[in-house]
Amino acid sequence: MKKKGALSKPLTLAVDWHDEMYYGDPKAEGIVGSMPKQGSCLAYRFATISVLLNGERLTLAAVPMLDRCIFWHVKRLIDAVFELGLSVELLLFDRGYFSTELINYLIGAKIKFIMHMP
Repeated sequence: MKKKGALSKPLTLAVDWHDEMYYGDPKAEGIVGSMPKQGSCLAYRFATISVLLNGERLTLAAVPMLDRCIFWHVKRLIDAVFELGLSVELLLFDRGYFSTELINYLIGAKIKFIMHMP
Protein backbone atom coordinates (compact mmCIF):
# COMPACT_ATOMS: atom_id res chain seq x y z
CA MET A 1 0.00 0.00 0.00
CA LYS A 2 1.43 3.36 -1.02
CA LYS A 3 1.33 6.11 1.58
CA LYS A 4 -0.24 9.41 0.60
CA GLY A 5 -0.12 12.85 2.09
CA ALA A 6 2.16 14.44 4.64
CA LEU A 7 3.37 11.18 6.20
CA SER A 8 4.63 9.82 2.86
CA LYS A 9 7.66 12.14 2.84
CA PRO A 10 10.67 12.05 5.19
CA LEU A 11 9.65 13.89 8.37
CA THR A 12 11.19 16.43 10.69
CA LEU A 13 10.52 15.03 14.16
CA ALA A 14 10.93 16.46 17.66
CA VAL A 15 11.94 14.35 20.64
CA ASP A 16 10.65 15.76 23.93
CA TRP A 17 11.02 14.89 27.61
CA HIS A 18 7.95 15.30 29.83
CA ASP A 19 7.41 15.30 33.58
CA GLU A 20 3.78 15.07 34.71
CA MET A 21 3.88 16.02 38.37
CA TYR A 22 2.60 13.45 40.85
CA TYR A 23 1.28 14.05 44.37
CA GLY A 24 0.57 10.55 45.72
CA ASP A 25 2.55 7.64 47.17
CA PRO A 26 6.27 8.08 46.31
CA LYS A 27 6.60 4.29 45.97
CA ALA A 28 3.95 4.05 43.23
CA GLU A 29 5.00 2.26 40.06
CA GLY A 30 6.43 4.51 37.35
CA ILE A 31 7.20 7.46 39.64
CA VAL A 32 10.62 9.15 39.59
CA GLY A 33 12.16 12.05 41.46
CA SER A 34 12.19 15.34 39.58
CA MET A 35 13.01 18.99 40.04
CA PRO A 36 10.48 20.53 42.45
CA LYS A 37 7.57 22.05 40.56
CA GLN A 38 3.95 22.82 41.41
CA GLY A 39 4.41 21.59 44.99
CA SER A 40 5.89 18.17 44.17
CA CYS A 41 9.28 16.59 43.51
CA LEU A 42 7.77 13.40 42.03
CA ALA A 43 6.62 12.82 38.46
CA TYR A 44 5.63 10.38 35.78
CA ARG A 45 8.47 10.88 33.28
CA PHE A 46 8.15 9.95 29.62
CA ALA A 47 9.61 10.83 26.23
CA THR A 48 7.70 11.43 23.00
CA ILE A 49 8.51 11.74 19.32
CA SER A 50 6.20 14.05 17.39
CA VAL A 51 5.68 15.70 14.04
CA LEU A 52 4.01 19.05 13.32
CA LEU A 53 1.40 18.69 10.56
CA ASN A 54 -0.77 21.58 9.44
CA GLY A 55 -0.05 23.39 12.70
CA GLU A 56 -1.08 20.40 14.82
CA ARG A 57 1.30 18.22 16.86
CA LEU A 58 0.93 14.50 16.18
CA THR A 59 2.63 12.27 18.75
CA LEU A 60 3.89 9.15 16.99
CA ALA A 61 5.23 7.28 20.03
CA ALA A 62 5.83 7.62 23.78
CA VAL A 63 8.09 5.65 26.13
CA PRO A 64 8.42 5.74 29.93
CA MET A 65 11.67 7.14 31.35
CA LEU A 66 12.31 5.38 34.63
CA ASP A 67 16.05 5.97 34.37
CA ARG A 68 18.23 8.56 32.68
CA CYS A 69 19.59 6.36 29.88
CA ILE A 70 18.82 8.88 27.14
CA PHE A 71 20.22 6.76 24.32
CA TRP A 72 17.83 3.84 24.88
CA HIS A 73 14.74 6.06 25.16
CA VAL A 74 15.53 7.78 21.89
CA LYS A 75 16.40 4.52 20.13
CA ARG A 76 13.05 3.04 21.18
CA LEU A 77 11.25 6.13 19.83
CA ILE A 78 13.10 6.02 16.50
CA ASP A 79 12.44 2.29 16.18
CA ALA A 80 8.72 2.96 16.74
CA VAL A 81 8.73 5.53 13.92
CA PHE A 82 10.37 3.03 11.55
CA GLU A 83 7.87 0.34 12.60
CA LEU A 84 5.11 2.72 11.48
CA GLY A 85 6.75 2.73 8.03
CA LEU A 86 7.77 6.38 8.29
CA SER A 87 11.12 7.91 7.34
CA VAL A 88 13.11 10.60 9.13
CA GLU A 89 14.50 13.71 7.45
CA LEU A 90 15.69 15.45 10.63
CA LEU A 91 15.48 14.91 14.40
CA LEU A 92 15.27 17.88 16.79
CA PHE A 93 16.48 17.65 20.41
CA ASP A 94 16.72 20.14 23.27
CA ARG A 95 19.68 20.30 25.66
CA GLY A 96 18.31 17.56 27.91
CA TYR A 97 19.26 15.05 25.21
CA PHE A 98 22.95 15.89 24.86
CA SER A 99 24.81 12.56 24.99
CA THR A 100 27.95 11.37 23.21
CA GLU A 101 26.46 7.87 22.91
CA LEU A 102 23.33 9.27 21.24
CA ILE A 103 25.34 11.49 18.87
CA ASN A 104 27.51 8.52 17.82
CA TYR A 105 24.40 6.38 17.21
CA LEU A 106 22.70 9.06 15.07
CA ILE A 107 25.83 9.63 13.00
CA GLY A 108 26.30 5.86 12.53
CA ALA A 109 22.63 5.46 11.52
CA LYS A 110 23.00 8.40 9.08
CA ILE A 111 20.14 10.27 10.76
CA LYS A 112 20.45 14.06 10.51
CA PHE A 113 19.84 15.88 13.77
CA ILE A 114 19.99 19.21 15.55
CA MET A 115 20.81 19.07 19.24
CA HIS A 116 21.13 21.91 21.73
CA MET A 117 24.46 21.57 23.52
CA PRO A 118 24.58 22.71 27.15
